[in-house]
This record gives sequence, structure tokens and C-alpha cells, in this order.
Amino acid sequence: MTLTSGLGGQLNIDLGALARNWKALDKVSAGVLTAAVVKADAYGTGIEAASKALYAAGARFFFVATPDEGMAVRAAVPEAHIFVLWGLYPGAANLYIRQNLMPVLASMSQLDEWLDKCLERNEAYPAGLHFDTGINRTGFRLSEASVIRERLERLGYAPQMIMSHLACADTPNHEKNRTQLALFGSVMAQFPGIPASLANSAG
Repeated sequence: MTLTSGLGGQLNIDLGALARNWKALDKVSAGVLTAAVVKADAYGTGIEAASKALYAAGARFFFVATPDEGMAVRAAVPEAHIFVLWGLYPGAANLYIRQNLMPVLASMSQLDEWLDKCLERNEAYPAGLHFDTGINRTGFRLSEASVIRERLERLGYAPQMIMSHLACADTPNHEKNRTQLALFGSVMAQFPGIPASLANSAG
């Protein structure tokens, strides 16, 4: 695939190499689910073409940043499971439901709106939960984990996954990585049996 800009620049994307890279990572991580992150136009490689190539390679779970990106992936690969990393945009629950997008909820206001919609329609629409273990960018506070678990248990609702994000993944031996892993372990203990992810680009 070739992308050409109005300024005369040309970018050649080897979708076969992209697919092989995903397969290699999937093989290395045997025993766990390997998702594909295609936010920011699949990091400039073209979200539609990249998603199709990755799906053909075996990827079934995709992460995007925004609902617009999620809609682009849905159009390209209708059977994909799609998580929206920036969570639930205010007032957009119906859009997520229509497009079968799963918000990665990261605040009590997002959780409230999503659960209200589930109760309104008597349907447990799937979503993930993002906890802040140290990157200080987005996510529930660790102190909220038990409160959230108890609330979800009362409703009979189970999240599709829980996640966090490493702040220093580019430095494997950084002490903060071990600290975040331990903190995330405490969150996982609150949600036994729920798929969990702490791996980002360098994770």
C-alpha cells in the first residue's frame, strides 16, 4: 500500500510485514491474548488497511483511542472486538452501543453513565476498566477498586478486562515498573478471573 501526500511525500506500507510482526508477537506471548493497537490512524499506516491486514493475520481484539477510530475499524473488520482507550465520551453511550464499541472506563462519571445505560436497557453492555498505577494520566484511583468491584457485584456486571499503563516501559529495569506491577496485582486481586493487561508499546 502507498500513501501519497499533497506535498509530494510518499510512504510505502508493507502490510505483509505488519501482519508478520503481529504473528511473531502472538507467538512469543503464547497463552495470552494478543490485541492490536491501531489508534492514530494505526500510527500512520492507515487504520482501515492495517486493521484488515491484522484481522487476516489472526487479530480479533483491537484498541483505538476514540469512538471515531472505533467506527473506522468496525467498517473495515465488522467482526472485530473493539476497545476505546479514552473511555466513554459524555453523552455518547448510544453511539458506542450501536457500533458495538467497548469503552475502557477510567472515571466514576464514565462508569455512572455506562451503568445507567445498562440499567435503562436491561443489558450488560461490555466495557473495560482502566486503573492508574503510576502514569498519572488517566484511570481510576487504586482506592476506588474495591468500591467499583462491590458496585459491579451488586449489579451482576463483570468487566471484559482491566488494564493499566506502564510509565517507564522503555526502561525495563526501572524500579517504577516493579512498583506498578505490584500495584496492578492488588487491583487484579479485586477482580479474579477477569482478563488483565499491563503491556503497552514496550511492555
